[in-house]
Amino acid sequence: MDKSIKQNIYLIGMMGSWKSTTGKLLAERLERQFVDTDNLLTEKMKMSIPQIFKYLGEERFRREEALCLQSVSEEKDKVVATGGGIVLTEENRRLLRTRGHTFFLKASPGTLAGRIRNIANRPKLHGPGDLLDKLRKLTADRLEYYTGTADFIVDTDALTTDEVVDAVLEKLEEAHVNA
Repeated sequence: MDKSIKQNIYLIGMMGSWKSTTGKLLAERLERQFVDTDNLLTEKMKMSIPQIFKYLGEERFRREEALCLQSVSEEKDKVVATGGGIVLTEENRRLLRTRGHTFFLKASPGTLAGRIRNIANRPKLHGPGDLLDKLRKLTADRLEYYTGTADFIVDTDALTTDEVVDAVLEKLEEAHVNA
């Protein structure tokens, strides 16, 4: 499939990697619609993510998340922020690789811990144990999926959100010119 600049732009990465914040700014700059798959899912299910995990389980959450991604991937010209675990299934990774440009917004566990303000909305961070240790484990478990799925990697550790947007736009321009 042609990955022209008019295809969707997908942002993947860990919670706290600024997918939603970057996505909103990027959509404004490109004059595109911004879509957050977590928001689509919570609107569809009429439950918060923690409620879905608690009452329906992670497996159901992942199935519904995949349906949201499939729906969005059938559209064009969107900037899409995805949930951190969206890369856990092969079908989702295939959609992300084939339906647009996918950017892994990479951040170290230490940076992520400093950015995450409210763990109440993040079921994978609940329970006993150190936040940084949980983020280290989740990052290690998902890293190969992120890097194997992404067309581009933007390390966000030392960047502002505006600089992350600039880096994404620069990589898109390079891809378009070199296509």
